[in-house]
Formats: sequence, C-alpha cells, structure tokens
Amino acid sequence: MTFDLGSPGDKPAGSKSTIGAFGVAAVGTLPVERWRFTGRLGVMFMEGRADIAETRKTTQPMLALGAGYDVIPKLTIGLEIGVSRVEFGSPLNEKASVSWVGLAATYRF
Repeated sequence: MTFDLGSPGDKPAGSKSTIGAFGVAAVGTLPVERWRFTGRLGVMFMEGRADIAETRKTTQPMLALGAGYDVIPKLTIGLEIGVSRVEFGSPLNEKASVSWVGLAATYRF
C-alpha cells in the first residue's frame, strides 16, 4: 500500500510539511453474516518532509481496523481506521502520530 498522508495537524510552527509512506501488512478477516471485520498489522516506511528540516525516512509499526458490508456476495464496501507515526529530521528531530480513515472496496475472486 502507498499513502500520501498530507500535512500533520500539529506540524512544526512556520514550516510546510508533508508525509508519504509505503507499507506492507498482514490482514486478517472475520466474516459475520454479511459483515466483514478486518485487522491489519504491519510496517510503514514513512518519509517526513519539512521545508525547514532534512527529510527523514524511517520504518514504523502500523495498526488498522476496519468494518465492511457485503453489497453482493463477492463485493465488500467498508471503512478502515489506521495509526502509525512519522519522524522529522534535523534540526526539528520531532515525532508525530499519524492516523487515517479510508474507504475500501474489496472484490474477492
């Protein structure tokens, strides 16, 4: 999965910053009638960019939980909420938590 997570809400004062990421995760699914509950556990390769600091690339843990509804037997539409964190380089040397909400459509062959 790849992410462009935008600018952090608690970004360093006086700077423009963005967060990008690439991740891999194991996904587990629990079907309950027409509902599907999912959990995702993995790592994100986070890149914290700020105009007043050097870009820092780090590997961070990530966790996501989701719920979806089977619109038809093989198509699920749902929401997923995830969390991770990012680090910004020198001279900031700060960490920020990252959270996201995503709309997901899954088709099972």
